[in-house]
Amino acid sequence: MGQDQKVRLADEIFAQYKPTMLASILALPRMGVGMVQLEVPLHILLVAFQAMKRSGHMWPIASEDVQKSACSA
Repeated sequence: MGQDQKVRLADEIFAQYKPTMLASILALPRMGVGMVQLEVPLHILLVAFQAMKRSGHMWPIASEDVQKSACSA
């Protein structure tokens, strides 16, 4: 997957799911994840998004409360 395709997919994720999906990934550096390591979850998100898009399914949007409770569990 080229850089341009990654940017287009990230833009599509942002447009469909607002910043929720990307924010979960982009918050990782605040938790000590390095920029090189950040590529792994970002790549997983992009590939999973492509798979969901091709399957015709939609991801439910997780609220901030749900995300916070998942992180504290």
